Amino acid sequence: MDIYKLYGSWTALSSAIAALDIRRDAFIVGIHAYLYATAADALNDGGNLEVSFASTYGFTSNDTTASIFGLGVAQGFLTTGGGPIAQSMAISGLAIPARAGERIYLHGGLTGSAGPTMVANVWLYAMEAGGPGRADVRLR
Repeated sequence: MDIYKLYGSWTALSSAIAALDIRRDAFIVGIHAYLYATAADALNDGGNLEVSFASTYGFTSNDTTASIFGLGVAQGFLTTGGGPIAQSMAISGLAIPARAGERIYLHGGLTGSAGPTMVANVWLYAMEAGGPGRADVRLR
């Protein structure tokens, strides 16, 4: 199993904040992401992330077949002041094919008016295609 990590921070809608190359033909079998807004000072302040095979974000598009994961966080209740907000998510049991040399990107978006700084860590867990105890499998 290979474990890949993407890290990025952003203060504006951004494509390709971070990128990595898949080392060998594999299936992405799990994803864990942590998304943090440093200071969400207004109602609905927050942001989102997208992990994708495409080099540009697909936040505002339909049928983005290259997108493989997304996560968002926003300040849902605010009386006075604000503060950091965070969201974490893990998904397993996936079988997303990825070829050796294929690039995976992290994109970032913002919501609200105060424009917090967003920080993300994303881990991708990949099982080698045709690995130990597995039959060879054709990738797309």
